[in-house]
Amino acid sequence: MDESLGRPVEKAVETPLLGAPRLSLWQKIFYGAGDSTNSMSGTIIDLFLLYYFTDVLGLKPFLAGLVLLIGRIWDAVNDPLVGYISDRSKSRFGRRRIFMALSAVPLGITYIFIWRIPAEASDVSKVILAILLYILYDTFNTFFAVPFQALGNEISQNYDERTSLVAWRMLFSILTGWCLPRELVQVPC
Repeated sequence: MDESLGRPVEKAVETPLLGAPRLSLWQKIFYGAGDSTNSMSGTIIDLFLLYYFTDVLGLKPFLAGLVLLIGRIWDAVNDPLVGYISDRSKSRFGRRRIFMALSAVPLGITYIFIWRIPAEASDVSKVILAILLYILYDTFNTFFAVPFQALGNEISQNYDERTSLVAWRMLFSILTGWCLPRELVQVPC
């Protein structure tokens, strides 16, 4: 009995491969659900941000494309950098979880502010704000997503369990990243 939780502790079932304990179905589902935020927000940004910049904010297509280009270049730099930092970090919460916990709230806040750039501002102000907010959003998203995806390899030492975790993550990624945004514009999945 686990004294801290007041409930019986489930005994791990040994797998024939590598002798690592099997993960419960709920552990796999909860891990898979963690990718929903990244997938949904990323898909919505990919589908609607350019439209928002050009048709709502009134930016010239060149300037809107420049914002997205700068953001993608930053993404190419910060993904491996965050992976490097995450791989070498030490925390009492684990080397991955601390980044996910600290980036979750700022990720949500920057996501909201990307869609709140004032349309009445000058083009220069809109471009600067868009670049800053997109880079901040991408940075916080990277600090959540890269450690989260790496965490799957650390949850189990069993190859089959890792494969199952990735399958659950991809299931949630597809359902939330493909179907839900399409529902927003009422296109059937």
